[in-house]
Amino acid sequence: MKRTFFTRLAFLSLIAVLGLTGCSRTIDDIAKWKAKGNIEKLIKALADPKVEVRLAATEALGELKAEPAVDSLAALYNDSEESVILASVESLAQIGTPPITTPMIAALKLEYPQARLTAAVALGNLKAVGAVNGLGEALDDAEADVQLASAISLGQIGDEGGSTALAGKLGASSVELRKAVAEALGSTGGEAAAKGLIEAMADENIGVRDTAADSLVKLGDLSISFALNALRHDEKNVRAGAMKVLRNLKAIPDAGTDLIWYLLARVSVDSQEEIDANVVRQLAKKGSPAIDTL
Repeated sequence: MKRTFFTRLAFLSLIAVLGLTGCSRTIDDIAKWKAKGNIEKLIKALADPKVEVRLAATEALGELKAEPAVDSLAALYNDSEESVILASVESLAQIGTPPITTPMIAALKLEYPQARLTAAVALGNLKAVGAVNGLGEALDDAEADVQLASAISLGQIGDEGGSTALAGKLGASSVELRKAVAEALGSTGGEAAAKGLIEAMADENIGVRDTAADSLVKLGDLSISFALNALRHDEKNVRAGAMKVLRNLKAIPDAGTDLIWYLLARVSVDSQEEIDANVVRQLAKKGSPAIDTL
């Protein structure tokens, strides 16, 4: 009786071991399930104890653009392996549908720069308005690539809520970032954008100045009052940019004080040594308003 009991116990143990071995997932299994589009089994494999299996399943779900796997992939942010975490963010980006928005915003806070960069780019491609605040904060990321991607993405999203954060980066040390910010502001719009772009026309880099002027033109009628006021600016480049904006918007003033300031700006920008006699004649015709302005 005793021997029978232990024999049965050993037999059951052997079955259990064989059962576990039979259920053990392999890379080949992942490839097979991917080929068949078996998303359910791939999702279950994300919890496999073997790193290589979790990694393969993660990548497979991304390649399959498996939207049902979004929450399970996002849960891998807590994985013990960096490679799995990075793969989960990349796979979510590959899925690229609205449900990835929340996990991608969370990815902007991950410790890995590549993950933050992937998330910033993906949110822009998705035009995720809900990510504006997160991307605004990412403009101050420790990595220059993440800052740049965040600025570009805010421009792609084109929501005015991003303008204040963007305008705050117009003084950044990187010319590439300042130019990207100036371009993005042309899409986000609003008064914060217009004010920032006017000052950006004083930038030491001509590429940034030109981009700022082009963005003001893109903003349309909103820019006109800011450009007219900029004709009075102390910086010559700002006055020159303001004239360019007004010309392109077909909003050159034809009367009043604004015309006088436009003529004065033209003299200061176009005439290095002598005042154009024609301009003097035009000012003289304005009488006392011109004198007061001068």
